[in-house]
Amino acid sequence: MHIDAKKKLLITEIVKIGLNIPFQSVKAKIIYFNENGSLEPRLSMSFSPNIPINSTGIYTIYASKDGIDECLYVGESAYCVSQRIRRFFKELTGCSNPNETHPAATKAKENGYSLESHTFKVKWIPWPSIIEAALKFDVKFDDYFMNNLDSEISYLVKSKYNCTTYMMYGYSAATLKDFLGV
Repeated sequence: MHIDAKKKLLITEIVKIGLNIPFQSVKAKIIYFNENGSLEPRLSMSFSPNIPINSTGIYTIYASKDGIDECLYVGESAYCVSQRIRRFFKELTGCSNPNETHPAATKAKENGYSLESHTFKVKWIPWPSIIEAALKFDVKFDDYFMNNLDSEISYLVKSKYNCTTYMMYGYSAATLKDFLGV
């Protein structure tokens, strides 16, 4: 995929915003409830600081082990970021309802990521911050420049489980540091 110069500026700005946002810790544990005579697992989860209900934007999920942070997933939600993050963790812990799936969490679980073996944290960039960044470069919210931001950001931050299958033209060996010109 070829990346337009204007979109490169927008993505760079969004990643810089994300770099300046502190991580939020994820506190999650499985609680068992007695449902019809059998114990059913349920996920109890909170963020610190809390992600407001009905928050929208782009989010990242990181796993840490032995002091190494690894980006597992970059996503976006126009409805509720915390719900999308919760779905990842429900799938990771085996607490998903039959109608819920999260392919990235399924892959992470298959590769040994768990609440017991890793510490998890998230970042969330609200849509108003993204729109403000877009306006700097004369990009409209409904413009094609705003499409697939999560995929393009996931490529740059080396997200492990996004389904990005294309290479961005001219960035096959780019690191985040190279892309940002730092």
